[in-house]
Amino acid sequence: MSVCQHYLRGNCRYGDQCQYPHVKPNVPNPATSAILKWITENYADKMKAFDILVQMQTEAKVWLKTSLWRFTSRSLFPGGHPLKRKD
Repeated sequence: MSVCQHYLRGNCRYGDQCQYPHVKPNVPNPATSAILKWITENYADKMKAFDILVQMQTEAKVWLKTSLWRFTSRSLFPGGHPLKRKD
């Protein structure tokens, strides 16, 4: 018997009365992910995250002046502005 497709999408209206089984997909628990744990530990402080964004903007201005900067089509970080090429 196949798993309820509506349940997998999160919108089965029959709930426990559904004729198809409601089986959760076999995915790892995101709370145990090493990356998520690292992010939670290191970015819980909102000011720390803000400081990182400010530093990125400052560094981007330096990168823009070098030949290493290739991203001219759109803004790549919050608060950034579309870049105009100076020919």
